[in-house]
Amino acid sequence: MATSNLLTNTRLIVTGGGSGFGAEISRQAVNEGAKVVILDVSPTGQTVADEINAKVPGSVVFVKGSVTETAGWEAAREAAVSNFGGVDSVVNNAGWSYHTKPTLEVTLEEYTKTFDLNVKSVFLSVQNIVPLMIKQGTGGTFIQIGSVSHLRPRPGLAWYAASKGTVTTVGKALATEYADKNIRFNTVLPVLTPTGLTNQFVGVDQHDTAGLEKFAGGVPLGRLGKPQDIAEAVVWLASPRAQFITGVDLPVDGGRHI
Repeated sequence: MATSNLLTNTRLIVTGGGSGFGAEISRQAVNEGAKVVILDVSPTGQTVADEINAKVPGSVVFVKGSVTETAGWEAAREAAVSNFGGVDSVVNNAGWSYHTKPTLEVTLEEYTKTFDLNVKSVFLSVQNIVPLMIKQGTGGTFIQIGSVSHLRPRPGLAWYAASKGTVTTVGKALATEYADKNIRFNTVLPVLTPTGLTNQFVGVDQHDTAGLEKFAGGVPLGRLGKPQDIAEAVVWLASPRAQFITGVDLPVDGGRHI
């Protein structure tokens, strides 16, 4: 099933791998020779793992746990070590947003959940996986899924954009801090892509092709994103081909950031 084997002998933890970007990242990573631990609070992570393992047996392990809790990260780390011998790359994909609305209508609970899932999760990934990477002595990569919204903010999602801006800033800081350990940190910035969060962003269901079409007009290349677009960027950043790239924000947005 492997194509160019970009990720042969690479072991990844992919958060939110039970759907959307995370599921496609897991598929493409295995397609390039990787072993994957999916960390997801939803049991759909097991469904994705079963689907991939049916094609490439033993390539994916599912861990049911929250990215906002230390226990979830500990379980994912131990699953990677016991099944695959370690961790080479972490893809911080899991995230959340409240529905687009006037900022003064955003509740404290919504604000807190946004930063817990989008920022605290990255903090916990670093606290739990960086020590292992240092112990392994072979470097590693962290790839955050940010958003082009922190470059081109839009009304009604101020705190979501702020959380994603935090992720990109943290990535740059960590890239400098751990460069001497050869641990790289990069962030992928997607444009609007039909996933389970689409309704929160624009009030249109991800399967409403006609309803989403009007948003493609703001993208210079003339279409919305696809999970495959994001997955291909992530796979490349996790691979040896990107070994001299760190602290970078990579828009995968059809030119929307221009």
